[in-house]
Amino acid sequence: MTFLCNYFVLFAILSAALFEAATPASKWLLLGLTPIQLAGLLYLGAALAVMPMSIWKGTSPLPPMYDRPNKMRLLGTILFGGILGSIFLMFGLTLSQAGSVSLLLNFEFVATAIIGVFFFRDHLRISEWDGIFTAFIAATLFTFSLVGFEWLGSVLVLLACLMWGNR
Repeated sequence: MTFLCNYFVLFAILSAALFEAATPASKWLLLGLTPIQLAGLLYLGAALAVMPMSIWKGTSPLPPMYDRPNKMRLLGTILFGGILGSIFLMFGLTLSQAGSVSLLLNFEFVATAIIGVFFFRDHLRISEWDGIFTAFIAATLFTFSLVGFEWLGSVLVLLACLMWGNR
């Protein structure tokens, strides 16, 4: 059992490292691709990564969606989280430094929590609100760079985080 715990910790660390490396790598890829092309390629890569497991299990990774409200939720998630969020991020990345954008992406959990509270009636304790407030302040501070305030790029990245928060 200890081996499995260490194995999962290793995967968590690797996942965090790859997540943080994705933004500078994307900035580099934007030298030869448009933001919309790169956004599409990133989601194509994600779909190709999930496909072998779906084929191996012989099932769809999506739960069955028989009723109209679930189909509309799925459509909203694809539109906002899959398309608009990615495009906002790539355009924001073209206007900002990769390090600032990478740190600013922490705003996604703030957006998720706020959407959960206001739209789904989730309840948060004071300590959880403290964490959200701290992350919000940190995200706001990281929009400043050595060359000045990257307001447009930061706003686009924050919009991307808001789009992903609905998922």
